Amino acid sequence: MTASASGTPITSFDADTLMASLRARIGLQTAPTVTEVEKGAIAKFAHSIGATSPLHFDERHARNSRFGGIVAPPTYVSTFITGHIPDIYAPTAPLTRTLHSDDSAQLHRPIRAGDVITAYARYVDAVLKAGRSGPLVFQSADLILDGQDGERIAEVRVVSVSF
Repeated sequence: MTASASGTPITSFDADTLMASLRARIGLQTAPTVTEVEKGAIAKFAHSIGATSPLHFDERHARNSRFGGIVAPPTYVSTFITGHIPDIYAPTAPLTRTLHSDDSAQLHRPIRAGDVITAYARYVDAVLKAGRSGPLVFQSADLILDGQDGERIAEVRVVSVSF
């Protein structure tokens, strides 16, 4: 029997075995993907989220800005999840429902048109908690974006919850 973070026993399934298998994944990484960022993709994304800054659309304006060219909205980091999130997470049977819980992003610099970005995810942790209707398993992974020069562009912590 396992106790949750609050000390409440969780007995509805073999929590020890599940949590051991999840924690064994800590440090695992997805295969890297490489993407060249195109200004048209930035503009399309910016339009889709309702961004209006000329930094995302107007090459002349952006070139004369402190950025020196077209830059993506900060939330553009979400376009790199394919092949990484939720792929990095493990099944949590018998908990069959999983939801995206939250994200927190650390952006080191803007994503620019012409960047060649290598993205991968690293499994970070699994935590078991007691919920009102039963056990909750939270899995977290970091989506990591590096530029063509090896510079870290962003790290995004993505958390899911299974119940």
